[in-house]
Amino acid sequence: LDRELNEEEMEDCDALLVPDDERERLQKIFEETNKDWIKRQQEKKDAAELEKELDESGLARAPKTRKKRRPGKNASLQDTVKHVLKTKGTSKKINYQVLSELGLSTPAEAGAGDRGEEEAER
Repeated sequence: LDRELNEEEMEDCDALLVPDDERERLQKIFEETNKDWIKRQQEKKDAAELEKELDESGLARAPKTRKKRRPGKNASLQDTVKHVLKTKGTSKKINYQVLSELGLSTPAEAGAGDRGEEEAER
């Protein structure tokens, strides 16, 4: 405000302000009632400051995660089929004999045993 307050407005403002002794009493009541919350807030603040310091110093680095090896974009069809059979295991829905005839995989490589022959008979 650029103007001065008149006497009546000053009295209204003073009525809104809490006296110092009353404010201190209310502050103590608040702190006693909410001491657990205040403590948690302080712990969060301390943890955030510590994390920030570690980030700035370079000491806190995320652990490296290992990626699973997968056939790349340029992998041959045979490599891809072998990888899928090795990771996914065998299936009753795959005719391993046909895969073997195509030269993509053999039932022994796939771990299917005689399953390829059983599927061919069906």
